[in-house]
Amino acid sequence: MNKSKVEKVAATTLIPKAIRGLRFSWLAYGAVMYFGIRYLNKKGILPKQTDAALDMVHKGLDYAKEQIGISSAQSSKASAPH
Repeated sequence: MNKSKVEKVAATTLIPKAIRGLRFSWLAYGAVMYFGIRYLNKKGILPKQTDAALDMVHKGLDYAKEQIGISSAQSSKASAPH
């Protein structure tokens, strides 16, 4: 078997198992928490260190988008600080 066949076989068996194992409710909880923290940070309720933590989250999201190929030049320009 060559490499492309092995990758196809792995993708057809592993991806469905990974999707079944992923609980989408946790993604919803994470999104609600993220937007809640952003809102509280904008209101000035949270400490200044929250900005640095949110910046790390944004960098991680940008990196993940680049890795799966959904990032564009516009999104990287829009996320850059002005």
